[in-house]
Amino acid sequence: MAVMFKLSLSYLSRNKIQNALIALLLLLSTLLVSTAIVILANTGNQFYEMHTRTHGSHQILTFEKGLNDPDAVHNWWASQDGTQVSPLLTYRTLSGIILNENHIPNIYLYMFNTPPPPWGVDELIFSGGTPDTVPEQGSVWIPTSMANAYHISVGDTIGFKTGSSTLELNVSGVVIDVPYGAPFSNTARVWMNPTDYQHDLATLAGNENRMMGIHFNDYSMNSVYWERYNRETGIPFLESKMEFEAIASFYLIINQVIGFIMIFMGVVMLSIALMTIGFTISDAILANYRTIGILKSLGLTSQKTIGTYVIQYALLSIVAIIPGLALSIWISKWIINISVSSLRVGNQNIPVQGWDAAILAGVLLFALVILFTVLYAKKARSIQPVQGIRYGMSETDHSRMAGRMNSPWAHWIGFTRLPVTAVLGFRHVFKNTKSSVLTLLLTTMASSVLVLGYVLLTSITGIEQTAAKWGYDNANIAAVVVNKGNFPTTELKQTLEEDTRISNAGWQGNTTGVINPESSATVEGQSISLNLSVLDGSYQELGFETLKGVNPQHANEIAIGVSVARTSDKDLGDLIDIYIEGESVHSSSRASIKRSPTCLFQAESPLMP
Repeated sequence: MAVMFKLSLSYLSRNKIQNALIALLLLLSTLLVSTAIVILANTGNQFYEMHTRTHGSHQILTFEKGLNDPDAVHNWWASQDGTQVSPLLTYRTLSGIILNENHIPNIYLYMFNTPPPPWGVDELIFSGGTPDTVPEQGSVWIPTSMANAYHISVGDTIGFKTGSSTLELNVSGVVIDVPYGAPFSNTARVWMNPTDYQHDLATLAGNENRMMGIHFNDYSMNSVYWERYNRETGIPFLESKMEFEAIASFYLIINQVIGFIMIFMGVVMLSIALMTIGFTISDAILANYRTIGILKSLGLTSQKTIGTYVIQYALLSIVAIIPGLALSIWISKWIINISVSSLRVGNQNIPVQGWDAAILAGVLLFALVILFTVLYAKKARSIQPVQGIRYGMSETDHSRMAGRMNSPWAHWIGFTRLPVTAVLGFRHVFKNTKSSVLTLLLTTMASSVLVLGYVLLTSITGIEQTAAKWGYDNANIAAVVVNKGNFPTTELKQTLEEDTRISNAGWQGNTTGVINPESSATVEGQSISLNLSVLDGSYQELGFETLKGVNPQHANEIAIGVSVARTSDKDLGDLIDIYIEGESVHSSSRASIKRSPTCLFQAESPLMP
């Protein structure tokens, strides 16, 4: 055993750089795989726990178009067994805030007239501030997503733009609002004092809207309830409806993408590490062929020869895997805390699960390294002491190599006319064919990982140049009109027409459509709400691209999104029955739809703010 240990240490000290690189590869693969496992193990845990804790909505109904009576819909759902509903929440829509004298336009706000508790559904949990029944006068409650995105704390003052004036209110509470509180969201629900709401917002131009949440005791039965609703009321629900899957996806998609990418990268790193170990062992056996023959002639058995390599890479694995697991604990906590920061109460750390799975992954990685080491080191069994001492390789390999180098093919290539360095290089390649193939595979895999990382990075960072490829318009500037009654549409149109820097502009109107459940392959009785857009302008000039077909060009044509086409089982040329503003319209699906803002225009030269 002492001889085996000394030989292993000599191998480690002889190839320090090579062994350090192998240890680094094992550390990175352990770090990536274990971190990904922990992230995936915790994906959804905090969301589902908080959704249960707040008795969260499974569906959110929004009444903005006047197509359904909010009170009648609320009363119908409140009378059903197995469902609970929130109060009818009254709100106004605003756009943009002013924080520390900085204008932040890209945030859309639902300013709520806060009803007294209990709500029964979507109860608010305070992450900061003192809990109360309603906000104090002159103050608001904001969601954690908004507070985290713009670094807003309790006691800060926010200016809300209400047209020509600004309403300044203090933040008295930061609350967890599950349906509209996902990270990176640009939509937030702001809770106002009823007196402030009536005094400052109720008199604004525009319509007052309503919203309600529905919680099902058994969410899988929701289609049965909607079928009963359609049958008893005689018409489908024609307003906006947000499903539980849409609510959950905003919380889950980030961790899932991160986790799967890290697992892929970790597996590639591990494959490279294992191939490198195999290549190193094979190369070491060939390089030490004569030495191994001498040791065998002195009594060192094949098992002990293999054991020297097992000890060597077992030590490397322990040195690499244990720090990799330790680092994964810290990194996974950091990623999880960021991705679900909007669900964290105060400064409390989010409980992380899945450490046992991460440790098991580390043990499996260690076992894989030992297994590959044994498989490659078994080549040392075939070494015959006499052949090793005489040839430095097996007699068969020596004869085969001599035949290759003396073959007519070698002479035809011109080995005798090549420089000595080139001949030595080719000789090494032909002598170690398997090692050369492994090197080629390692290079290919490393290149693929680098290319994947580069493509992902450039795709995300360059999204503003390729927005149309991702399903958005390709306009240079987008402006959204919130309160259309007070907006000077004519003046803006005239300004856009007179500005020579603007090449083209288009106005896009948005409304809600509902697919008739009888005209699609959806679950029986379950209608699908759509965000419908109509563009007063050219789809092509504003950069709307399609995956199949073309943009709508004639009457009764519509472009539908990928998910809608898949859910309703529609393709190019199929008819789809949609309720628009309460009226049934038959349209032919032609392409894919792109969600975009209200006013879009492109510039021929750079536009100054």
